[in-house]
Amino acid sequence: MASIELRNIRKVFGSTIVLPDISFTVREDEFVVLVGPSGCGKSTILRTIAGLETPTSGEVWIGGKNITEVHPRDRDVAMVFQSYALYPHLSVYDNMAFGLRMRKFAESEIDKRVREAAAFFQLDELLQRKPKQLSGGQRQRVALGRAVVRNPSTFLFDEPLSNLDAKLRAHTRTEIARLHKRLKTSMVYVTHDQIEAMTMGERIVVLKDGEIQQIDTPLNVYRKPANRFVAGFIGSPAMNFIPGTREGGSLRTDFCKFELLAATQSAAKSSITLGLRPEQILLGPAQNGHVGFNLLVDVVEPMGNELLVYGRAGTQSLVVRCDPKAAIAIDQTVPMHFDPQAVHYFDGENEKALPIS
Repeated sequence: MASIELRNIRKVFGSTIVLPDISFTVREDEFVVLVGPSGCGKSTILRTIAGLETPTSGEVWIGGKNITEVHPRDRDVAMVFQSYALYPHLSVYDNMAFGLRMRKFAESEIDKRVREAAAFFQLDELLQRKPKQLSGGQRQRVALGRAVVRNPSTFLFDEPLSNLDAKLRAHTRTEIARLHKRLKTSMVYVTHDQIEAMTMGERIVVLKDGEIQQIDTPLNVYRKPANRFVAGFIGSPAMNFIPGTREGGSLRTDFCKFELLAATQSAAKSSITLGLRPEQILLGPAQNGHVGFNLLVDVVEPMGNELLVYGRAGTQSLVVRCDPKAAIAIDQTVPMHFDPQAVHYFDGENEKALPIS
């Protein structure tokens, strides 16, 4: 086990600043997910930890040692890539054993490690096959097994599930979570998929344009986003954002007006954005101090376990998550309501979250 620490990492490609100044720590045996849109710098961070990129300035520490100038092969780090990167002419067994043979391990030790990893990833019956004889999910398990046999202090995953279909992604997510529980090793996982981030990470690092927007547990990132970007990126369907204007102690939007919370009043400027997650909008007339409005339904999407309703309140487009048994039809006008103490408020200028208590 080894902690990972990035200290003021800056990375510049030509005139482009990819990472302006990144600092964070991954604790021993912690699973941390780097999440953000394409081009936000998450893979560059991972490659910097692995030694495949050299930072323009700053330091990388693993296990209490400065390894910024250490060659990748000497960092005791195993990396799993988006592409499986298997040797097509070698069997599954030889692909998994290759790295150990390069490090001059005894064949008895190699055999022991390969067969243990094969048993864990259910590859026992496939050890003599070539990669072309495997499915995509099987190839990814071989890539995971090849990393595991090294028994490194740190695992790095660079979008390893992107090439798999939805069912295989869900299955492999579970396998990686089981792997972390078994090995209790520091893991850093890169993805643009917020569902992977929410379900796998003990902590999430949300990135935008090379800068950290928020570091916290998945539930805190979801429930207490630091700004509008985080609120909109984490959650599916995405949060509804409604522009509003402060009028004294009240907030006026295109379709409703209500009294602002005291904490929000003291911090808010004239422009405020109201953030409503689809499940925070409730079907039915307003009650118990809730704010009511009418929604003209445009689209209804039955999802089996839920009903997604798309519509308009005034000129504002909204998506609402409803009970799957709700009787809602297209072009119908239905009453909706929300609790002003349970939703999110963002400064209309700097987009930072405003306090609600």
